[in-house]
Amino acid sequence: MRRAVLFTALITCSLGWAQLTPYKPTPDELRENYRRADSVGNQAAGQVLNLNVSFIWIGNEAVAFRKQTAVGVHEFVKVLVKSPKESPLFDHMKLAKALSDLTKTDIKADRLPINLTLATNEIVRFSHSQKSYDWNLKTETLAETPTPERPNNPRFGGNVSPDRKWVARIQEGKLEIRQANENAAWIPIGKATNLVRINWSPDSKYILVQSQIPGDRKQVSTLNSTIKDATRAELKTRLYDQPGDKLDMSEIYSINVEKQTETKIDIDPIICGGHPWSSPPNIVWWQPKGQSTPTALIDFSIRGFQEHKVLEINPATAEVMTWVDEVSPTFIHLSQLFWQKLPTTRGLVWRSERTGWANLYLYTGPGAFKPITNKNFVVRTVQDLTDKQVIFSANHLESGDPYFIHYYKSNLDGTGFTKLTEATATHAASWSPDNQYFVDTYSTVVNAPISELRDINGKKLATLVTSDASPVRKAGITGPVEFVAKGRDGKTDIYGLITFPTHFDKTKSYPVVEDIYAGPHDSFVPKSFRPVFWYQRLAELGFIVVQVDGMGTANRGKAFHDVCWKNIADAGFPDRIAWMKAAAEKYPQMNLSKVGIYGTSAGGQNSTGALLFHPEFYKVAVSSCGCHDNRMDKFWWNEQWMGYPVGDHYDHQSNITNAAKLKGDLLLMVGEVDTNVPPESTFRLADALIKAGKEFDFVYLPGTDHTSGGAFGEHKRRDFFVKHLLGVDPPRW
Repeated sequence: MRRAVLFTALITCSLGWAQLTPYKPTPDELRENYRRADSVGNQAAGQVLNLNVSFIWIGNEAVAFRKQTAVGVHEFVKVLVKSPKESPLFDHMKLAKALSDLTKTDIKADRLPINLTLATNEIVRFSHSQKSYDWNLKTETLAETPTPERPNNPRFGGNVSPDRKWVARIQEGKLEIRQANENAAWIPIGKATNLVRINWSPDSKYILVQSQIPGDRKQVSTLNSTIKDATRAELKTRLYDQPGDKLDMSEIYSINVEKQTETKIDIDPIICGGHPWSSPPNIVWWQPKGQSTPTALIDFSIRGFQEHKVLEINPATAEVMTWVDEVSPTFIHLSQLFWQKLPTTRGLVWRSERTGWANLYLYTGPGAFKPITNKNFVVRTVQDLTDKQVIFSANHLESGDPYFIHYYKSNLDGTGFTKLTEATATHAASWSPDNQYFVDTYSTVVNAPISELRDINGKKLATLVTSDASPVRKAGITGPVEFVAKGRDGKTDIYGLITFPTHFDKTKSYPVVEDIYAGPHDSFVPKSFRPVFWYQRLAELGFIVVQVDGMGTANRGKAFHDVCWKNIADAGFPDRIAWMKAAAEKYPQMNLSKVGIYGTSAGGQNSTGALLFHPEFYKVAVSSCGCHDNRMDKFWWNEQWMGYPVGDHYDHQSNITNAAKLKGDLLLMVGEVDTNVPPESTFRLADALIKAGKEFDFVYLPGTDHTSGGAFGEHKRRDFFVKHLLGVDPPRW
């Protein structure tokens, strides 16, 4: 019965756009569409006031900001938290005159061209024309602030101990120490080799040193053919670990400085580069009150990213204690994995998805923990942590769009859970130094931002500044339409945006173009306000443009996210297709017989995959700098979702392996010197397509890094969709 109902709905949907006149612009209309694509909303956007207000806290007593009062006119104000009334931050006339005199330029008081960087009860610091100035509020005098010199201590020539009595260095991979004076001799310590990092204990009695044992250390190369004043291309080669490669490993040794002895810490070698910014893993020293010997904490992932540990190391005894051993049957999300030690007591706060949702846990000893929160939500960040309380952001708990970010606080014992933000919107907070007050700025894709002053209990104290979308609405830009439909399972809500051209005609049908990025590390559909979204410019050519977050992307709980596990080629396509079919029932002007798709990087992989794995729905694709085979991209990103060791599923989901399945029209673009995804990923796809006898277009971008193509690539992308979806020739450049 359900299939019959669905079939009837699809027939109705198809008849909807089939009975409408397909939009097909004349040459003159098309030229006008191209012109409007670059200019739509530009003037109106500049009339939207107070869009991106930055807040500067004056201690814990007041907040300062720049407030626009008209287009091109603004003033700097402050609001006291105890009596929240707005007042001028300074005498604008006097500062304008002083700055005019100092810079020998004409500066108007209601158009001060400055950016606040610091405000106190005595000084306002700001930048102007790449220089920094201080305005003394008491004396009302202006002075240029000199650029601070970088600290320089050349006489030590190494890593200085906290008590400044010792210096350590790594010489040819081995550790040496000496007393901190110019004449002291260097003393070699221990037998460990390949050392790369020195970590002094806070009491200066111990050093933890880390080695880096080389793995395969395989390389990738790029060829830059656009070297200025050169007749030869430049070859650049760099280390680049790919899935399955033997990785660099790290071991840890404890050095007793007084005894000048070395002890190897009994930990299995740790992979380096579990995150792109950590190689080898960082050590955090921990010295809570009442502990005689400082101990160190280290966290790291086990290869395959299904296990992550936090260990405590006692440098005096070489004892190792396991605080956290997080295990997942699928993957542990590195991009959102974090922990934070308590400020003065022995304990740490850990974020985990072990319940299927991302909650916070208090660890008071090795393996000893209890939940701080137990909600069906996704904790995103920790704003502040004391020994008693945590302030954090999260999404998915409140009514409305589950991606909207809100702020909360909770006692570490699990009591006192309090919501701090109210509006059904996505929130961003600017906190006072003591975290007792914050500015809550919230918006949606259609509602311009409002900024309110609130206290630590979420009580609203004042509205500080508001923005108004009416200028762009009066210009005919309605903004994207938020649309929700059920996904592949018929139960899960899928969220996305629909953008119509400003010249939209309800009696006509329009091709649909999807902007896709399905990288599992995040969610991607915008949730906050912009005067004119990028989609609007593409829509002006005669398309209905959509963006969707399907299953396999983040921030909707573990079950939603786990769809990507060893299944990255899925890219949420069953949800996207179901969502678009539901949208076309409401908006029959969406012509689902002509669906295009485009994306960059992981989106480049996804958009090509649409034509390989779902050609019955997608007909045209533009793919930029795609990772077309997950074995060819960076190991930490791909092994996190596709698993380790590398198995047959990598091959089965490769765009290159499946190149012969191509149907539809494909445009590939790649930057010649892409330092993110090796460009040979696209080259090999092109080679496979040629060998399979497939037609496709190819844009090679000389001297260009990881990119969507810039202005040239955007023009080619527009032309490709116009030709293959609208069925008309694009105008000559």
